[in-house]
Amino acid sequence: MLGWTVRRERLIYTGWRGREIEMGRTCSRDGNVLTGARSVMGRWKEYFEELMNEENERERRVEEVTVVNQEVAKISKDEVRRSLKRMK
Repeated sequence: MLGWTVRRERLIYTGWRGREIEMGRTCSRDGNVLTGARSVMGRWKEYFEELMNEENERERRVEEVTVVNQEVAKISKDEVRRSLKRMK
């Protein structure tokens, strides 16, 4: 069955073909291990809400980047062929 479940204080996602991905033990903000399915799912809900609603550092870094205008050497077809041969 696809979806999220809680087993032995761990959040488990069951994907296609019954493959399970098990998360580590779920702790409260205070560091206490959560045992009930509702408390574990509630904590994960809090975590994802915080994660999706906070400022993304990557977006902040983009503002700090300075643009450098300089010419870049063109890549020749021969260079591409040689690189592809090395990859094989």
